Amino acid sequence: MAAFDVPALTRGISGLFTAKEEGKRFAEDRAREQQSQAVADLLSRSRAQELQDRGRRARESRDAAKARAAADKEATEQGQRQRADFILSNLGADDLERIKGFESQTLPDRLKTLETALRRQRTKADRVPRVGPKPPRDPEEVKAEERRDAILKKAAELGRGEMSGLPANEIMSAATLFVDQQQSFLENEPKFKGALGHVLQGVGSALNERISGQEPTSSDEDLVQARQMVQGLDPATARQELQTAGFSADEITRILGG
Repeated sequence: MAAFDVPALTRGISGLFTAKEEGKRFAEDRAREQQSQAVADLLSRSRAQELQDRGRRARESRDAAKARAAADKEATEQGQRQRADFILSNLGADDLERIKGFESQTLPDRLKTLETALRRQRTKADRVPRVGPKPPRDPEEVKAEERRDAILKKAAELGRGEMSGLPANEIMSAATLFVDQQQSFLENEPKFKGALGHVLQGVGSALNERISGQEPTSSDEDLVQARQMVQGLDPATARQELQTAGFSADEITRILGG
């Protein structure tokens, strides 16, 4: 019986295992490579599809914008044509003669020319020839206008001063009341003027008595009372009344706020 070559047999068996392991590793590497390639192909197709979708949406957006722009342009031109037709129907023969040849212009320029002609026509029609002096205005109309101006002026003063921050209707009501009361006082001034002079004289006399008695030369209470009494009078009349009542020049200046 032949003897076995144990080392050779061992090497053969080892070689078989080695070949098997190498084949297994090769198969695994091959599988991983194929898997990686499949993933790469999938990503590439996904990117390509995404790019195609983006390109399609961009084209659709551009097409929609072009369609909107075309529609807006058509609507604008339609409106310009309608406006031009309206102006043409309102212009006279002499107006059309003055702008002869405008048909060769572009639609926007043509419309500008027609608008100018229409304004010229209306200005000419609205112009009133001056044939003489203006007729006298109705006194009541003048009075109402002066009252309105006075109320607005007083409302502005109140809004900047003591009634700052209050509602506009309250300010207007206060201004209206003030102006109407002032006007009523001025209209009835001849009736009150004599009585006012006597009262002011009394205040002035009391003040002079205090001065002669070495009391303070100015009484805030007296000056405030005098100021209230002359409120609503024009400065010249108020000054004259105060002088007649015996107030000094310095006191009159303080009373009138000068």
